[in-house]
Order: sequence, then C-alpha cells, then structure tokens
Amino acid sequence: MVVFVPEIEPDYRAPYFEEHGVQMVQSEQYQFNYEQLLGLAPDLIIMRGAGMEQAVYDELSKIAPTLAMDTNYEMNLAMPKLAAIFNKTEEANQLLVEFDEKAKLAREKIANGIGDKTVLVLRVESDRYRFMGPKAANSSVFFYDTLGLNSPEVIKDSDVWFNPFSLEFLSEMNPDYIFLEDRSLKGYDTKQSMENLKESIVWTNLDAVKNDRVYPLKTSDFTSGVGPIGSVKLMDYVVEKLVP
Repeated sequence: MVVFVPEIEPDYRAPYFEEHGVQMVQSEQYQFNYEQLLGLAPDLIIMRGAGMEQAVYDELSKIAPTLAMDTNYEMNLAMPKLAAIFNKTEEANQLLVEFDEKAKLAREKIANGIGDKTVLVLRVESDRYRFMGPKAANSSVFFYDTLGLNSPEVIKDSDVWFNPFSLEFLSEMNPDYIFLEDRSLKGYDTKQSMENLKESIVWTNLDAVKNDRVYPLKTSDFTSGVGPIGSVKLMDYVVEKLVP
C-alpha cells in the first residue's frame, strides 16, 4: 500500500499503481491517521527518515515494524536503500544508469539552448513568496545539479530549500527564466498572493516576464513525483520550456 495526499499527487501515478495492484490510501499532508493505518494492518511500514520526528516513529512502530530510511526524497539516495530492502539492487542500478544518461542529454540540450542564463524556481504561498535555494537538497538537486541550471548570482550559495523573500528582492535576482509554483495545499488560497505578484511593478520589469519566459510548475510534479518515472516527465517538461 502507499499513502498519498490528493492535493500533491502527480497525475501519472494513480494509473501506474492501479496497473501494479498497489492500494492507495488517502491521507492529509503533514499528518498521520494512526487509527486508519492500524485498521489497514500492514506487515511493514517504510518511511523517509530525514526530518522524521521520534514521536511519529514511535507511534508508527506500535502499528507495525517501521523502517525509517536514512534518506530524503532524492532518487539517487533513496532508490538504492529501497532496492536493498527488496533485493532489487541490480534493477535499481540499471534504472539509475538509464536516468543519468537521459539527464546528461537534457543538460547538454539546456546548456546549448540557453547557455549561462539564470533560472529561478519561485513558490507563491497564501501569505508569502519563497525561492528554491540551489544548494539545498531534494528537488534543488534535480534542478540545479541534475539539469545543471544556473541560479541568479545573488542566491547561488543558498542552501535552504525554500527561502522567504520580499517582492523587492526579485529585482536583485532578475532571472532570465522563472518556473512559477502556485503552491497546492488543502484549504490553501494563493489567489491574492498571485494577483499581488503579477500586478507589481517589480514583476512586470523582470527580464523573464518581459521576454515571456515564465512557466507554471505543479507542486505535485516536483515534491511527490520524483521517482524514475516522474523525474523523467519533469525533466522533459523543463527541457521543452527552456529549449522549445
């Protein structure tokens, strides 16, 4: 079984799970329904260990033996650990080799297409704006290492995944391209924040905006869809936008 959050579930995964006989268990983001999990009677629970609270681990361990893997969501880190559990190391290594080959081609296309132009991943939330730090973990690795994108110079050393910032700071970043995330979260309304952003003088004066180089980015596509299938889909999307 897999636990999923509807608001951030990638479109491609439900048919994939159904095809392979995997039961999908709906949950709320950042929460565990321990009573629900107990009723499902799993034989084993596997969790991402990075950032996991001890109290959560203790509660899950009361339901079934729980393995908190020493990893975050990065595919290159998580897949070998998962593969070792299920005796699939050879298959996992082959998948990672194939992914690296695709990523190399994508990097080359991007480098040849946009050179050293800068790319910003901008998150719009209900009450603030945040940018993706290029030196952080998780999807920062995908965008800025795997695909070799260049961040605006002023944030090139940021090692925080998402950093709050004022609209005025956008002028200093002034990226050539922007991937704009309208953050998805249950009960979350970003409409006013998005309007404020797009109506601001700072926004309209950005190079990316003036050159029509702002592209939507789904929360689900880079927070949940980061496996060997989803990452290729996202890679293809980024290449398509940057190198049409």
